[in-house]
Amino acid sequence: MKSIPFLPTLLLAAKQSPKPIPNTLLASARAAMSRNDTDAAFQFLSEAFTENANMPGLYSCFEDLFRLKIQLYDDPGDRMGLASLLSDLSRYEEAAKELREILALSNGVLDSRVDKALEKKAASTLFRTEAAICAWDTLEEDSEALAELVRNDLASKRIPAVHPYEALMWPCLSLEDSSRIASMYSMRATGTFYDIDEVLPRKIAQERLEVAAHLRTPSKKRIKIGYISPDFTGRHPLAFLLQDFFRQHDTALFDIHLYSPYESDSSPEVEKIKQAVHHWTVLPSSAEEMTSTILEDNIDIMIDLCGYTGTSVIAEVMAHRVAPVQIAYMGFPASSGAKYIDFLVCDEVIVPPNDLSIRRHYSENLIYMPHCYFVNSHRYVLDAIENMPKTTRSEHGLPDVGFVFCCHSRPEKIDPATFRSWLKVLKEIREEGHDEGILEKANAVIWFLRSGDEMEENMRRFAQTEFELSNESLVFADKAPRDQHLNRLQLADLFLDTPAYNAHTVGIDCLSVGVPMVSLLRDSRSISSTDDIATDKLASRVGGSLLKSAGLHELVAPSMAEYEFIMKRCVVDCAWYSTVKERLLQNRKKSPLFDTERWMKNLESALIAIESNKQKTNYDVFVIDEQL
Repeated sequence: MKSIPFLPTLLLAAKQSPKPIPNTLLASARAAMSRNDTDAAFQFLSEAFTENANMPGLYSCFEDLFRLKIQLYDDPGDRMGLASLLSDLSRYEEAAKELREILALSNGVLDSRVDKALEKKAASTLFRTEAAICAWDTLEEDSEALAELVRNDLASKRIPAVHPYEALMWPCLSLEDSSRIASMYSMRATGTFYDIDEVLPRKIAQERLEVAAHLRTPSKKRIKIGYISPDFTGRHPLAFLLQDFFRQHDTALFDIHLYSPYESDSSPEVEKIKQAVHHWTVLPSSAEEMTSTILEDNIDIMIDLCGYTGTSVIAEVMAHRVAPVQIAYMGFPASSGAKYIDFLVCDEVIVPPNDLSIRRHYSENLIYMPHCYFVNSHRYVLDAIENMPKTTRSEHGLPDVGFVFCCHSRPEKIDPATFRSWLKVLKEIREEGHDEGILEKANAVIWFLRSGDEMEENMRRFAQTEFELSNESLVFADKAPRDQHLNRLQLADLFLDTPAYNAHTVGIDCLSVGVPMVSLLRDSRSISSTDDIATDKLASRVGGSLLKSAGLHELVAPSMAEYEFIMKRCVVDCAWYSTVKERLLQNRKKSPLFDTERWMKNLESALIAIESNKQKTNYDVFVIDEQL
């Protein structure tokens, strides 16, 4: 009897015809389970999923089927499937229990039912599952085990179970680890495996090509630029960030083609994007058909907006080399490690050009933007947000008088060492406030984005156990639609950036509504203990780039001690804090961080230079801003 694969594989396999109505399918599945006919039950549930993936009762039926399979056959593969399902349902502690069962089997007497691939998948999934609820009791041992598994796989030229995106988030994995994991995934996309040493570590580019918008020489023909992403949807931050990006292109110089594997969801953001371009193509389903469709358009430069963060088929398309020049941007904040990606868009903060300890882990030539590399459309949506009815602190459980620290990043970005620093400062401020009778300090809180009961319980328990902080010192907000999120974010006083993986879109959000942010950006040589979080990965340097581009250099902390000092100074030095906040508010209309048109002119200068220098292979492009 074969085990049911873990849920994503299981659900993708569901393609049946003809199809009875879903309610009948669920009843048939229940009947099959009552006879212990698990194969038939799986068939019925797969058909029901194909008909309506969101129908009531479907996931509980899948859960019952997994549990029945485990009871009958005790197959670790079914435990993996159950764990995946429970994670999708945000029942993380239950998922962790199943994953630990798998690992207990693999760590005990050799069990032929647990192969090495399943063990590594379980270890990786367990790490992600517990990070999602800030369950840190076994983090040290789990981190060591995960790092060992990954490095053993890399040394043996095997693809690790850790996804490239997750490798950017976990502090136990180094910049070198994450770059080499990405490179292995690029090989899987090409179907050709070679020695990683062929692309990493990278030698410094032989030439530095400087270009400027006001000096650019247009090519003799319009340059065909393609952008490809599965994230042109109102549900994804990318569409929100780029909704006013494409209309800034100079259509006299560029012919813009957008490619999506999915039909438009008709969201306002996507409709604005579609109206800004002449060519919107919904691609067929397979990598081969997608490649053929794009090749027919004779694109000069293709820009991949997702990398490894979206469906794997996009990487396969890029691996087919659909344009003479291929550029990675935005979606995957790291090196692709891929031979088929020629350039990566960055800036001098996130990838310091003269710091070989960082630059060597990027396989691509680099396009250095003159300001922050992270483009956005926030300037064009601020008026709508500012015209919304103002919300109040009391509506969100916040003190009417009291300093509000805020971290609305996902919980898996928070690490215990950083959380301790936050709580340490919070405790000091609250105690000083009580002693001095100053409510602004005594009522200080940290405001988090709530992912579920388990996450909230773990964080409250941590604060109480280690710092004796009461429940009212931590406030939790539920997820909200984007306009409501931006509106309520204005209630915060200081956003706390997460060092291991910075706030990207949320960082832009807070700065755009006038909330200062503190971010760690330490020297790559300054790590002094195992508790220090390295900030050499691109994803851990974005906050510093955002702040410097916004003119808030004093909020970039070179150490956690300085980070804590900035937190406290924002509360106790009212004049200094007011000056910083006022500068942010004044700079929003003129800062290069929110100037999408200016950003586009700089990018276009780089694209023209690259198109004009196709014969060159080893050079970095440095864009000089004409307005500097």
